[in-house]
Amino acid sequence: MTPTREHREVFPLGHMGLTAALGKLVLREGARLRKLDYRLLLLGSLLPDLIDKPIALLLGIQGRSVAHTLLFSISLTLFLVLPLIVPNLYPKRIAVRLSNPLPILTVGVWTHLLLDRIWEEPSVVLWPFLGVGFPKATFDILLLFRYLLEPYILAGELLGLGVIGFLLLRYRLYTRSNLLRFLRTGTLRATAEGEDAASKKL
Repeated sequence: MTPTREHREVFPLGHMGLTAALGKLVLREGARLRKLDYRLLLLGSLLPDLIDKPIALLLGIQGRSVAHTLLFSISLTLFLVLPLIVPNLYPKRIAVRLSNPLPILTVGVWTHLLLDRIWEEPSVVLWPFLGVGFPKATFDILLLFRYLLEPYILAGELLGLGVIGFLLLRYRLYTRSNLLRFLRTGTLRATAEGEDAASKKL
């Protein structure tokens, strides 16, 4: 069995790298760039799979289910974004926890669905309106490796790996201090050496 159009999706490296690149591009000129929490953005880019893959293994269904639906994404977005629009919607303790930068999580989730071309599976994206069940499937490690040779998947992984590699080098995340700072704050800040070099180029 070879990968088919229905199996075109993006694997973890592609999701993380391409979503991080989107974050850099969209917020590049904005003042909020330094405050963007890439930890949440990357978590959101993997969240649908982190939820659905274990469910698939437990229930013997396909790897795209509840967390790949519009119902899930819209519900999560409303839950996290509404407190920023409607004051006093939630109790104060909950509202504080849901304040910025948590809503950036939803950007990662929506990007995940777009990269997975989820519109090609209407029974999933429109669940439960077209039926409450999901197709049965069995885990096949050999088939998983075959999928990696599918052009769309392979391109996504290579591009994602390239972006991740660039960010590691650009922000020197291979050093212990910079990596720990990123894990604590979620922000990407250029080193003093990098900033000096950039200023000289200008």
